[in-house]
Amino acid sequence: MLPVQCTVSIVPENGEKVIYRGINISKKEYIREFDFYYELEKYVVTFYDELGVAYPDTADWSNKQVVEYGSAATAPVVVIEGYTTSWDVAYDNITGDLDVHLVKTINKYNVQYVNWDGSKLDEAVVEYNSNATTSVVPTKPADAEFTYTFAGWDVDGDGAVDAEPHVVKGDMTITAVFTATVNKYEVVFENHDGSVVDTQEVEYGSAATAPTAPAVVGYTFVAWNTSFDNIVDDLEVVAVYKINFYQYTFYDEDGTTVIKTATIDFGSTIVKPSDPTKAATAKYTYTFAGWTPDVPSTMPADDIEFKATYTS
Repeated sequence: MLPVQCTVSIVPENGEKVIYRGINISKKEYIREFDFYYELEKYVVTFYDELGVAYPDTADWSNKQVVEYGSAATAPVVVIEGYTTSWDVAYDNITGDLDVHLVKTINKYNVQYVNWDGSKLDEAVVEYNSNATTSVVPTKPADAEFTYTFAGWDVDGDGAVDAEPHVVKGDMTITAVFTATVNKYEVVFENHDGSVVDTQEVEYGSAATAPTAPAVVGYTFVAWNTSFDNIVDDLEVVAVYKINFYQYTFYDEDGTTVIKTATIDFGSTIVKPSDPTKAATAKYTYTFAGWTPDVPSTMPADDIEFKATYTS
């Protein structure tokens, strides 16, 4: 039986192309031999940057990729500092020629301002490469040794003030920095009667300088009443004195015969001896006239001698 040529219509699936190798069909046997296969269509996929410029080929990657129907293209590795990158269309199931464009989204970062003790002062979400700013003016309470003044902000964590602007490149913790000024305290030196001898301003932890203690009649300076070699607060320092002792002596008129002698505190009462007597002579009778010099009521700030005098 002679072979009869006929037409066989095969409808391919999407993306498939039919290639016929041969047909041999008889009248009695509808399909004696039928040999064909499918080949998938291929499409061109091109990747562009955000400006519409095609990415160049690299050693490990080629642009304008020829991709079989239903397969995925391979995107270039794109890293842009401060941006998150993506692509404007999917390229994992190619069904036709395709242009793929880069989409970049600027990153935003958390910026936190903290005080010297780590307490939060302010916070903001700031775009990459923008400047971090705050209106907060931090304070730090003074202590016994220092008074603190806000100096600026530390960005890199080294404790030093970093010049503004503070450009954001990632999440940041910005810390307040203060300058410390040593406190000064008033040290007042007073005499025993409360009068001011000297006033000094002394830095914390330093020593005041002792002034010369005033001379006080009848007294000897001993010391200051408290230490002032490590000043940590305002301080009053009072001079301490001890009272002096002096000797008085009563002599008879010859200046050598001691009638009475005593040593007493300055300012104490001088107690006179009983009036002395002088023996009468054939010519004269003597009457005690007093002491020379006159006897003060209290002891002066010096030794003193008195001599008896008589009238005849």
